[in-house]
Amino acid sequence: MRVIAAVDLLHGQVVRGVAGNRGNYRPIQTKLCATSEPVDVINALRQECGIGEFYIADLDAILQGQRNWKFYEFLEKEGLIFWLDAGLRSLQQLRELSSHGIRKIVIGLETWSGLQDLKLGLMECKANIMFSLDMKGGQLLNQSGIWDGLTPDELVLQLSQTELKELFLLDLATVGTGKGLPTISLLRQAKSLKNDWSISTGGGVHTLRDLIHLKESGADGCVLASALHDGSISREQLLELIEY
Repeated sequence: MRVIAAVDLLHGQVVRGVAGNRGNYRPIQTKLCATSEPVDVINALRQECGIGEFYIADLDAILQGQRNWKFYEFLEKEGLIFWLDAGLRSLQQLRELSSHGIRKIVIGLETWSGLQDLKLGLMECKANIMFSLDMKGGQLLNQSGIWDGLTPDELVLQLSQTELKELFLLDLATVGTGKGLPTISLLRQAKSLKNDWSISTGGGVHTLRDLIHLKESGADGCVLASALHDGSISREQLLELIEY
């Protein structure tokens, strides 16, 4: 199982996400380095935790449509493996990111324009696409209301019938809380529907036991943040997970 470090970017700083209450997000305080500067945090995660893959949530783009292009360029120049969630709302925006050479793009349920546009994007975009099935408290999270009336189970079934290869299950209500793994049952359902997609999850992970539980439940990847910055999951434990 891959371990992917989440980096939430807001106003030029890495912030700590807690329960999806973005108005309360503050610059991160981490045991890994002395600052919340994005470059420092990325380098600390690489050096102190051995992380080689990142999930970049550009909250400036998600909330206000202001993308941090210079930071994307830094990540590209460093040759880092990263998934970019830049709050895409339309096919046009997906094409724009792809044309700038972003190789791994996240389409988030929270902002995206619908299932048909997802299918079109999967057909025409050269980048790898991950769909983030965004929830809060077990309910689908979508600003436009396009997905209203669907349950997470129903949406997972629809997604399994597309060409999607990467799925991320995220319940924002548990992010940064260390209070459990609410996506386990949805993860198991998704794995039963389609063999050839990779499914990652995140939110509520606090210990090595949580990671092992996810791996045993079929997760292909886990997105972590707080557990790394607080030191509740160490580099040695990540190595133990790989060996498990």
